[in-house]
Amino acid sequence: MTATNDSVKRLSGSDFETRIGAMSELRDRKDASAVPVLVQLLLKDRDHRIREEVAYSLESIGDARAVEPLIVALMDLNADVRLKAARALGTFKDARAVEPLCTSLRDPDQIVRVFAAYALGKIGDRKAIEPLRAALQNSSHPEARQAIESVLKDFSKARPATDITFSCPSCAQHIACDESYRGHQVQCPTCQTDITVPGGSPVVPPPLPPVHSSPAPPPMARPAPPPMARPARANAWTQTKISMGAAALVLSLIGRIVFPLLGQAFGGFFMLLAFVCTFGGFILAIVSLFKKDGWVWGIIAIVASIFISLFAKF
Repeated sequence: MTATNDSVKRLSGSDFETRIGAMSELRDRKDASAVPVLVQLLLKDRDHRIREEVAYSLESIGDARAVEPLIVALMDLNADVRLKAARALGTFKDARAVEPLCTSLRDPDQIVRVFAAYALGKIGDRKAIEPLRAALQNSSHPEARQAIESVLKDFSKARPATDITFSCPSCAQHIACDESYRGHQVQCPTCQTDITVPGGSPVVPPPLPPVHSSPAPPPMARPAPPPMARPARANAWTQTKISMGAAALVLSLIGRIVFPLLGQAFGGFFMLLAFVCTFGGFILAIVSLFKKDGWVWGIIAIVASIFISLFAKF
């Protein structure tokens, strides 16, 4: 019986110390032939202490077949098993473990979150940066925050393999930028000089189309304002004639009808007023006869006075 077979056989025993000793022997020999048996113990053994030691043994042996089982072990019911699985995945540096480890950043156990952050830092995949930042904002445990901040700091120091590094020709400032900037112009952060990133053809903007000058349009002549029409004076004269004729009629009416009635009731003073109004109406009628085109209104006023006098007698 070989040593490996003897160790594997002792793994299936019931004594805890015997099983731990067998795993220690397998780790020392880095015996990859025992990986399938160890994987079964990791996923199915009821003793969480054995599952912890198996995760550590798989990390020490370093066989890639252990990556997928260790990812499954990140969801183990025991926190110690989960943190041992996270640490082992960091050692393997396998990109398949990035997303599961990012999920472990939200593990209810703070120590598991610490080991998940350090494992992501060892793998070095920049896809983990945003989940790490989110975990930092949501974490209140000082040890977890310290681990995440340390990993993010390491990410900020490390440049992706696709970065282009060159020096400014003016001030010799060392500059690094992404490969997508090949052939484009960037500005030196020290001396503000425009530099074309090496490694590609510079992007030359298309020339501007020529500007053709055209003669200025002639100034537009402003139309002269139309002359303002003055109101005809004939309207004013006509209004004056109408007002004078109306005044003659009113005075005749008051002098021949109203004041005589008041004079009969209250005395001779009103009879005097009747004479004055009648005489005034007659004068206005006569004056309107001498106005230009006013003789018509004068005749109307005189005829109206006569009719008023006749009416007053009756």
